[in-house]
Amino acid sequence: MAVDIRPIEASERPEALALWVKVFNVEEAFFRRYFDADPWNHEGDTFGAWDGERLASAVHVCRRPVEWEGEILVCGGIAAVATLEEYRRQGVSRDLLREAIGLMEREGMAFSLLFTGVPHHYAPLGWEQAETPWLAVELSAAPEAEPASAPFAFSDALMRLYHQQPRRPVFFDRPQAYFRDYVGWNYTTRSYRVIDDPAGYAVLSLPTGEDGLPRVMELRAADQAAEASLLSRCAAAAWDAGKRTLELHAPPQFGARALSALGAVRTETAANRMFRNVSMQEARYQRLLDAFRSGGATWWPGDGF
Repeated sequence: MAVDIRPIEASERPEALALWVKVFNVEEAFFRRYFDADPWNHEGDTFGAWDGERLASAVHVCRRPVEWEGEILVCGGIAAVATLEEYRRQGVSRDLLREAIGLMEREGMAFSLLFTGVPHHYAPLGWEQAETPWLAVELSAAPEAEPASAPFAFSDALMRLYHQQPRRPVFFDRPQAYFRDYVGWNYTTRSYRVIDDPAGYAVLSLPTGEDGLPRVMELRAADQAAEASLLSRCAAAAWDAGKRTLELHAPPQFGARALSALGAVRTETAANRMFRNVSMQEARYQRLLDAFRSGGATWWPGDGF
């Protein structure tokens, strides 16, 4: 079936939003952030396949500048790959992904990242899976810590704590408006809590029902002592909620000793991340992949696309 593949103009964004809502069954505000809360968005970063006046498929590229080995590199995040059911299995979205690759190459982006449960769709175009670690702690006793927390709310103090040193590899510098309206949207629309400290903070997902486990979604600390204190308080909040397992989206920056004091620690891996080299020297790209595979670098859920 012949379709017209081209960038989506600003006036056509409502069609893209309607397509994404229909395919993913997610509220429009989630996708609207690509246009309204992303300071790096350019017109032309969304590609569409048109059948006459009907938008059959769309792909969006999120530009994300990150600090790696003392240099700012731009990551091209692949987001919202969606195709109406009657146009699937005809190569339409792969044609759109080729357009996205062309954009990233023309703009000199360094690498690409996407999240998916169907890696076979992207592998033929050069994306590769990189398993990344996450941790779970089986709590052995009630932690002796104050579990006080509050619903997530953006503040200048939180922004300062996020940007403090030392930083993880592949650090993403969040501007204030982006932190408030893009990251904040992810955390304020769900039952996420903030446990803060003068030297750091943790964002904790704390399910209230029987299903689901508490998970540390984000963790920033100035030193090992602050990180240990935050983890202990997260564990105390989990224990108070009747949960005996605490999960961590990524390994602690300063090592797992603080976790071992809370209980038995196990390491799991997530295989839903795929990377693609766009313009990096290959050896350097492999070092970047190793940083993610080791858990030193991570991509926090609030920055997800």
